[in-house]
Amino acid sequence: MKQRMLCLCTMLVLLLSGCAAKEKLPKATEPVTLESQFIDMVENSAYAAYGKEGTLGVLLNEPFESEPTATVTWREGVYDRAYIIPRYIGSYVNLFGVVWDDEGGYVLTDKSVQSTYVEDGCVIFSALERPEGMPMWYLEIEAPNGECAGFLLQYNGETGVPAEEYFIVHEPSAQGN
Repeated sequence: MKQRMLCLCTMLVLLLSGCAAKEKLPKATEPVTLESQFIDMVENSAYAAYGKEGTLGVLLNEPFESEPTATVTWREGVYDRAYIIPRYIGSYVNLFGVVWDDEGGYVLTDKSVQSTYVEDGCVIFSALERPEGMPMWYLEIEAPNGECAGFLLQYNGETGVPAEEYFIVHEPSAQGN
């Protein structure tokens, strides 16, 4: 009888412990936003020597003061040599083709021509074509939190190409531009 009573008490305790209050989980229909998630933004160790705050990366153009060591090579070449140093581990660096319309506007190709996932110490080397006319390439960095920054690769006949070009995230204006 004591064993039976002990067994019933044990079963009752186990049964009631499963009824404890649980933490409320979000409903499956509630949208998950980037703001509601914790995203670990770890800085690429290679960025500290060349970058600055408020950017997603830097593009170093020839002539180089000191040439960094590349960990990834996209395109070999003699002209328009550059190094891309993204700021955050887990970012993607993408090179898109550019298609121009009759009104002088452009759209990016659906798929990137080159894409690299950033690991710590990532430095990308590439020969990048910069025509004096209409640009053919758009270079972009997408951070792990979804922020993107990029620019058209173009040559300025008056001033040339700057030694450093930063990938700056621009806040959208009130008009949506």
